[in-house]
Amino acid sequence: MMTSPKAPIDFAIITALQEELDAVLSKLSDYQVISTPSDALPFYRARVGKANVVITCSGAGNIAAARAATTVIERFKPTYLFMIGIAAGFKDKVDLGDVVVAEACYYDGSGKETPEGKLPAPRQIPVSATLLQYSRNYTLLDWKERIQTASPAGGFQPSVHYGVIVSSETVIGDDERMATFLKLNRQCRALAMEGYGVAEAAHSHKIDFVEIRGICDFGTVQKNDEWHEYAAHVVAAYTVGLIGYMAESLPKRPKWHVLKPWLNHWGWLVLAVALLGSGWWLGDRYVFNVNHQIVNSSVVNHYNISPEMFAKYAADLGVTDNALANFFKILAQAKVDRADLDNKLREIAESYKKLLENFKLLDSSDDPVVRELLQQAQQAISGEDAHGKPVTVDFAKAEQLLQQAFEQEQHGIAQLEAIEEKARAAREKKQLSAAEIMARQGDLAKTQVRYRESARYFQKAVELLPAGHEEKKAECLNNAGVGFHHAGEYDKALLLFEQALQIDKKAYGNKHPFYALSLNNLAVLYNSQGKYDQALPLFKQALQIRKEVLGLQHPRYAESLNNLAVLYRAQGEYDKALPLFKQALEIHQQVLGLQHPDTANSLNNLAALYQAQGEYDRVLPLYDQALEIYKQVLGLQHPDYAVSLNNLSFLYCSQGEYDKALPLYEQAVAIVVKALGEKHPDTQLYKKNYERCRAAALKSSEP
Repeated sequence: MMTSPKAPIDFAIITALQEELDAVLSKLSDYQVISTPSDALPFYRARVGKANVVITCSGAGNIAAARAATTVIERFKPTYLFMIGIAAGFKDKVDLGDVVVAEACYYDGSGKETPEGKLPAPRQIPVSATLLQYSRNYTLLDWKERIQTASPAGGFQPSVHYGVIVSSETVIGDDERMATFLKLNRQCRALAMEGYGVAEAAHSHKIDFVEIRGICDFGTVQKNDEWHEYAAHVVAAYTVGLIGYMAESLPKRPKWHVLKPWLNHWGWLVLAVALLGSGWWLGDRYVFNVNHQIVNSSVVNHYNISPEMFAKYAADLGVTDNALANFFKILAQAKVDRADLDNKLREIAESYKKLLENFKLLDSSDDPVVRELLQQAQQAISGEDAHGKPVTVDFAKAEQLLQQAFEQEQHGIAQLEAIEEKARAAREKKQLSAAEIMARQGDLAKTQVRYRESARYFQKAVELLPAGHEEKKAECLNNAGVGFHHAGEYDKALLLFEQALQIDKKAYGNKHPFYALSLNNLAVLYNSQGKYDQALPLFKQALQIRKEVLGLQHPRYAESLNNLAVLYRAQGEYDKALPLFKQALEIHQQVLGLQHPDTANSLNNLAALYQAQGEYDRVLPLYDQALEIYKQVLGLQHPDYAVSLNNLSFLYCSQGEYDKALPLYEQAVAIVVKALGEKHPDTQLYKKNYERCRAAALKSSEP
């Protein structure tokens, strides 16, 4: 249903480019062209759900956008203002086709010229906290159905990000320049050319504003137009969806707005406001009526109304003599014909009584100043004070009082929003601190080999983290997954590792060490479960990333070499495993030293490979060396020390040295039962090894 031309505007949308405007219009079921030949800008009017919307196109640049915003605000007086369109995104922070909702608009154009070059002095304006909260609450995915334009990447699904949107004065296609923005403000997510100009206009007019962008390139030298159309349709679809969502949950207008339809309908009363506000009276002859209210006889006599007829009209219409006298003034000034007098009086009286009735609704304010202003306005309209005594009916005064009440409430809203914004920032800071505390609890529990508790602490940290801290979330998910993995709860670990992997890929890209860490953790889990086909490609991908990004002497690269070798050993591919184990051991010894747990782990794994190959003379020295490192560094109750005991026991048992093997097995079992519990896979494995060795010892003792 098309909106009424007189209906107040709830939302205004400004785009900079024609293709952005076309994308918005394509998402609307119906719209009107409301611009005139004298307008410099195109204007369209539409309805989205219950909301009335105006759309225009400003042209590129902050100045043009600021002018357009000022025109829109002053002409249409919208409640909310949106600047939307396509933008460059910051690589590794967003993907092409994603949506970015501004938390603040950041201006790049200001600075100081010096002999050494321009010193930047950027300015920043926060967007409306109200609109930002609506966006964060809008978690429905219905807007994606409105896109209706194919993505250049096939089945791509856009995501919504929050951060700073930079407003530049020029189109940017420079990798170094984009990197500089991030150095100045790490919250940068998109770059365009109009948002700050619109933000300035909105700020000066005290109107709620937000900037929303669809990512079409990364602002690099390789930028092109391939994603322009899709990005324009994505941001248009999201914006229309958000407005539709807001239209269902917008707070009711201040109740004094119920007066406006009656005032607009009651044109005669509006004219009276103008007349009375001007202080112009039709003559200076007055008479007292039977109720001692002052009545202007010259106005009444303009229509040759006798006192008896006047009294009859007042009784029939159900209004006071004071109000009726003002009705006659309205009609006289409007030069209403005597023949139409009766109809117009009844029309005005009906609207007037509804106006008084609607005033009874104005009782919701908790501000005593507002309540007093409303009471005074009601008295000025009704012609009676709080005690029922007659006072002058003064519509101009009433309008002024209502405006004062409105401004007082607006001031209160602004104060509450400022408090809410401070509270939000303080709450976010507290949430971050609480999450960090839980993460340190997780570290502490892990240090004490309480893996399950450690995992739960990190899960709690994830729950506490506020939106926008995805990188920290991935870190805590990974740590929680490691805890559950060590605790033998593989299903829980799998879900956490998969979540961390997706976040790291989104946040950092598929060539970052954090992404490699998530790949490695997931692969280790698969390897523990014997799912070698799923583990192998992940191990190889993590190894390649670490090789390219960290180099051949980094401990993380050595970790990947070691893990891949463990998989090859489990599959019986000893010739592939051996060089990798040796290379990992060499890196660990050179970089971490001879007394590091990772060095002990490499010694342990290499010894296990030699044992599998039957080269027993090489095995014992390596096991002994690993066992001593674990003992010195981790202590006698650590599960890694138990691993080394188990491996050494297995060697002795396979060589028939049962008197050496069995005590070591018993010691290993006691450690893991205490540290990991009876049901842990390592506990079950060590117990089985012990029973097999014990059975072999008994059998060997038989005659």
